[in-house]
Amino acid sequence: MRRLAFSAALAATLVLTGCTAVGQPAASGANGDIAAALQKAQAERAALLDKQLAAQIEAVHDRNDSIAELNNALADLNAVKATAAGVATSDTVVDTSMLSAASVTRLASAGVAISPPTTLGTVDGWIAKVEASIDNAAISQQSDMLRLQSLTDKRDEALELAGVTPKTGSDSGVVIDKLG
Repeated sequence: MRRLAFSAALAATLVLTGCTAVGQPAASGANGDIAAALQKAQAERAALLDKQLAAQIEAVHDRNDSIAELNNALADLNAVKATAAGVATSDTVVDTSMLSAASVTRLASAGVAISPPTTLGTVDGWIAKVEASIDNAAISQQSDMLRLQSLTDKRDEALELAGVTPKTGSDSGVVIDKLG
C-alpha cells in the first residue's frame, strides 16, 4: 500500500511541477490533469506488472517441467531398484543396463551419473538425492506461487485504481482516501 501511495504522490508531484509521469510537459487545467496523470500512472504500473506476471508464470511453468523431470528420474531409479527385489544388502550389484538413453540423460540432469557396476546402496543414495531435489524444487515452487499471487494482487489493485480515479478535481479527496 505504501508503494501505491508513493506512486500516486509521485504522479501528483510530477503534474503539479509541470511534467507528466513520462517527463513530458503537462497540459493546462491542473485538476483534470492530476486525475488523468494518476490514472495514466496506474495504467502504466499495471502494464509493467503484467510483464512481470508473464515472466513469473513462465518461471512457474519451467519449475513444473523441472519437477516432472525429477519425478521421471525418480521413477527410473525405483525401476532399477526393483530389479534387486528380495535382496536386502546394500552391496548387491544391480543391473542399470535397462535404463534408456533418455533415462540416463534425465538422471544426469538430476545430478546422478550412472557408472556400472552399481550397488543397491548407491541406487538408494541416488534416490535420496533426487527426492531431496524434488523437495527443494517443490519449496521453490511454493515461493514462485506466492510471488505470482502477490503480483496478481498488485496488478489488480493498479487496474482498480486506474479505473476508480475521478475525472474531476472536485472528487480528488476520494482518490486520497482510496490511497490511504
